[in-house]
Amino acid sequence: METNDYKKFKFYKWNRNINPANVNDKVKLISEFGWDKSQSILVSKDFEIGDGQHRFLACKELGLPIVYKIDGDLTEERVKRLNSTSKRWVLNDFIDSNAKKGIKEYNYLSDVIKKYKISQSCAVVVVPKIELKANEMRNGKSFDIDQNAVAILEFLLNAKKTCSFWQSAYFTRAVKHLFNKVNKSDISRISELISTIPQATSTIAYLTIFENILNRWRRDDKKVKLT
Repeated sequence: METNDYKKFKFYKWNRNINPANVNDKVKLISEFGWDKSQSILVSKDFEIGDGQHRFLACKELGLPIVYKIDGDLTEERVKRLNSTSKRWVLNDFIDSNAKKGIKEYNYLSDVIKKYKISQSCAVVVVPKIELKANEMRNGKSFDIDQNAVAILEFLLNAKKTCSFWQSAYFTRAVKHLFNKVNKSDISRISELISTIPQATSTIAYLTIFENILNRWRRDDKKVKLT
């Protein structure tokens, strides 16, 4: 089926955000080589686009008819799987999708990423009390927010001044573990000496570095154990 009535089509609110660069690429491709009508848009019975939202916008921009198929069984999980066959969903897609569905923890996660200008991979380590896994985010699993999240983010932003690895997974996990194990004065001590910390190849290695800094002048019975 095909139509030029673009207004009848709608977007799933929880689908991933439109990528303008992707739309522009498809416009150029279709303009140069023509539109392959075998690549139809997949829509629900209510004309919500499950697969092909970027193709739809490219065709609309070029004034071409929308070739579509109606699928009465377009669940959220199926839409994600269909999208993954063309361009794999990444962390930000899952975060945005869950935020659009009104899951408050993901709204908070999205706000933190924008406010602190951190990567999604860093945010999913720092913000949840227990680090989120990809399949858990895919399913929109709710989570408790770590009470130290803001303090950890401020620590990382301070580290950013001198450490190129400030939001790497190993370093971020080590810092989070540090906040759960020591007091504020110990954290301040590490923060003051952050420029002396070399890049390491594991979370354990960073924790060992933190231990060495904190235990340098301590008696054996007062030493911190992080590993």
